[in-house]
Amino acid sequence: MRRTLLIPQFVQTLMGYTAELAGLVLSPAGFMMMCMMPVVGVLSGRVDPRKLIGYGFGDADVELGVDGEFESAAEAMGSWYLCVLPGVGLAFLFIPINTIAYIGVKQSENNDVSGLTNLARNIGASCGTAFVGDDADTADGGA
Repeated sequence: MRRTLLIPQFVQTLMGYTAELAGLVLSPAGFMMMCMMPVVGVLSGRVDPRKLIGYGFGDADVELGVDGEFESAAEAMGSWYLCVLPGVGLAFLFIPINTIAYIGVKQSENNDVSGLTNLARNIGASCGTAFVGDDADTADGGA
């Protein structure tokens, strides 16, 4: 979430990228997540979902550490690993979390669970974007 908000702003304002190129900077994460979803789907039937979620959070931790190395002098398109790592971690979070959300739910209540999990995800993402966007605005002195 932080990545999808701040990286495009970063590459457009400081590196002079167009909106299209800024989108291409983020595309490896989406592609990697798309490639990892079948792998995680197979693993979710064989491995405890809590372990997969733990791996996803561990990957996110590594990704945040690598993000700390990103500098304004870096070439965003050349730093592909900064965009690939989150795609792997997110794939290991989305599927197991949804799997756990449906444990013990009657089939007749699946629509209710789906609505509640999507509501929680949307509210969380909106609040996170607002907090990160607010931090981004105040980081440059409120200009």
